[in-house]
Amino acid sequence: MNGPISTNQPFIDGLKEFPVNKEKDLLKIKNWMATQAHLPTISDEYIYLFLHACYYAQDKTKHAIETYFTIRTNTPALFSNRDAMSAKVQTVMHMANLVRLPKATPEGYKVLLYSVKDTDYTKFIFSDAVKSFCMYNDCILSEDGLAEGYIVLFDMKGVSLGHLARVSLPALRAFMVYIQVSMITFLSIYKPLNIFRKPIQPD
Repeated sequence: MNGPISTNQPFIDGLKEFPVNKEKDLLKIKNWMATQAHLPTISDEYIYLFLHACYYAQDKTKHAIETYFTIRTNTPALFSNRDAMSAKVQTVMHMANLVRLPKATPEGYKVLLYSVKDTDYTKFIFSDAVKSFCMYNDCILSEDGLAEGYIVLFDMKGVSLGHLARVSLPALRAFMVYIQVSMITFLSIYKPLNIFRKPIQPD
């Protein structure tokens, strides 16, 4: 990762309330990160987000931090040049619905819904879609702070074999690692639920 870098805290308005009686957990992770020259320097707020997501389990938190920054560093096509107003990201935003539902579940989990708006698969570029998806999720995390967890709904209506044919395997592998390892631990609870309102249609 080309040596330590400075990473801003992840919350748009800062972390208003720090976890109670968790200073020792924070210090242990900070001391460990100080011995890992390949990891960036991150704020206490950032570390608390990882700790919170991993229920303050030290080994899980270390694994989450390691994986999170490794996948971001090794996949610059997905995690660099993150301009929300770029033509590529704007194309994805016009093709898809990315929505945070207004009400949380009774358990306090926030619900995110993703669906296809423009079904023209010839416009679909998988790496751009993954990049935009991750950017949106980062914005949600930044706004929500230490949330109880998330339930993520993928509505597959409008997805065709033409979309699947345009999936890039390297980008897919990176995305699956990011979701299955980084995001599942990074978010307290991340439950991907596929809603097949109808089967994937042939073109």
